[in-house]
Amino acid sequence: MSSPDPIAVPAGRWILPLVLLTALLPACCRAENSAMCATPASGWESTYLSDIGMCVYTQDFATRARFGFADSQANCAAATSTTGLAKLAEPHTEQKQIQLLNAMLKKSLGYLRIWTGASCDVASSRFVWSTGSPVTPLVACSSATARLYFSGEPTTDYSSFVSSFVGTTNLSLTYVQLCEYGAPQCDPFTVSSYNNATMRLSATAYANRTVRFNCAPGFYRPSEIVLVGGAVDKTATASNNLFHCNFVPGGTDGRGTASFVQVGSMLPLEQCQPSSCQGWVLLNQTIIQDVEDYKSGVEANRNYNFGEVIPLQCKRGYVSVTDEMSTSAQLVCGQSDLNPSLGMWTPATLVVCTAIRCKGVMPFYDFTKMTAYKAFNRLKDRSFTSDESNRFPYYPNEVSLRCRHEGKFFMDRTYDKALKCDLPNNGTNTTAVWFPFGGTVLSKDIMDCKPITCLTKEIVLLTQQEHVLVYLLQSNLNETLIITNPDDTVATTTVLDFATTTEFDYGARVRFTCQSGYQMNAPGEGGHAKLVNSTEVSCISTGTWSFRISSCIKQTEALQLTGGGVRYVPPAQEAAGAQSLGVVVIIILIAFFGTILILDLATIARDVKLLRTNLKRIKLKVQLKKAK
Repeated sequence: MSSPDPIAVPAGRWILPLVLLTALLPACCRAENSAMCATPASGWESTYLSDIGMCVYTQDFATRARFGFADSQANCAAATSTTGLAKLAEPHTEQKQIQLLNAMLKKSLGYLRIWTGASCDVASSRFVWSTGSPVTPLVACSSATARLYFSGEPTTDYSSFVSSFVGTTNLSLTYVQLCEYGAPQCDPFTVSSYNNATMRLSATAYANRTVRFNCAPGFYRPSEIVLVGGAVDKTATASNNLFHCNFVPGGTDGRGTASFVQVGSMLPLEQCQPSSCQGWVLLNQTIIQDVEDYKSGVEANRNYNFGEVIPLQCKRGYVSVTDEMSTSAQLVCGQSDLNPSLGMWTPATLVVCTAIRCKGVMPFYDFTKMTAYKAFNRLKDRSFTSDESNRFPYYPNEVSLRCRHEGKFFMDRTYDKALKCDLPNNGTNTTAVWFPFGGTVLSKDIMDCKPITCLTKEIVLLTQQEHVLVYLLQSNLNETLIITNPDDTVATTTVLDFATTTEFDYGARVRFTCQSGYQMNAPGEGGHAKLVNSTEVSCISTGTWSFRISSCIKQTEALQLTGGGVRYVPPAQEAAGAQSLGVVVIIILIAFFGTILILDLATIARDVKLLRTNLKRIKLKVQLKKAK
């Protein structure tokens, strides 16, 4: 693998940007006293970067011929007064890349390519540093001769731009050699009273850095519990907890040595005390929702140490907020941010279980045609509106659907469909699916929207809907009807054509007119009926007619005033089919009494026969007596 030779950029071109950039660099990123590093060899410059604890050595090889990776390693080995101390730089992280680049910019080295110690591991197709650790970010490679370099250049705002590139074993004359070694660090175990289990350093103890011995999570010092605006005031920490990592040049390996020197007070380190959580809090003051009974496993009089766990089991239909594939949850004894001396059960909201979400869209739910406009949690008796639609697809919610656009309803002429998020009957407790309920049928033929219409047969009384044509023809109506379409166009039709039309569009209006000398009832003010010669019935948004029409009756029929309204009271008429019903009843009665008569005649015949038999027996007895 190869790459084109980069273009040499004169150092002077970067002088102004470099000066400005150096002035704008934050204190954390500026190179420090090079005296912290081993003496550089002839032609090399050294810089100490306290934030990463590195001594960096650079040299411009513009006057030398091309050299390869092995030569670069050898150059670094000879970069210091102590042979073999430095090695090729390994910028593993973005922070280190920026630090190394800033060190070069501070030295006014304005070249765009920097040689680093990463080579290709062909087996894994990854670049690795000389330590064996992989390059971050991952850069693929395929040739053992491939090497890695990174580049940087000032931008218009004088911040640094860093990115990684792949180079080859043959370096251009314009490359800069970049070497490094880790400066000595101070060992916290050399400090009397240091407790590794309860204390942590505020930062890595690189040479020439002042650090604080803070308390580890779950521990605190009484001197630090000073609340300022709801936070711990770290400036109130006792000075005996501050130490400076003092550097001494030289040493057996040439890197020098480092040791802690206490800052200020000579008192021993202040020990850290453990914070704890009280068990009774979970029993007397809190109800943890959506979990099975947990109180039997909590010790009321016990102080739980930082990090201790109370195991919990989510109720049916709920899973852990941290793992949606598990019904097990837990409360952990944590530490208060406002007062580290106090333990606090976490999560602070005590919400450890959450309802299972029904994954995927609802069956046959087409959001372009319909909308889920409300939901109801049947266990908690809570309703959700469309503004809370993000809470709809959770157990055990019942969600209502309707057609999205005005003037439409479902294919079965209904306006609402209902689905519920529930657990399937396969034993799973971590997955929920949608089920229909409330009469909803999950069928594509039904779960679709169509324009609202009114059925023709529903324009008359319920008892007459099966014979709407017969009813209309016998209602003394004029044969001609006037239909006004939703677009306000008017058409004339006959009763026959109207009755044989299945349905009419939403907004259509039909005018019926009685024959001369007849009138019909129609809705009037206050809900009272009124007598009219003609009336207009509309197909309204519910998919029904505005009212049902009745037959026209003669104006000469009797009138009756009722409740301030007028209605016709037609003469008593035998109900349709009453005559047939009477015939059936008479036949039944004849059959009934005929049966009784037949039974009676049969009984009489039997009795006559029995009487004759008895008379013969008596006559025979009389004859026998005379013979004696």
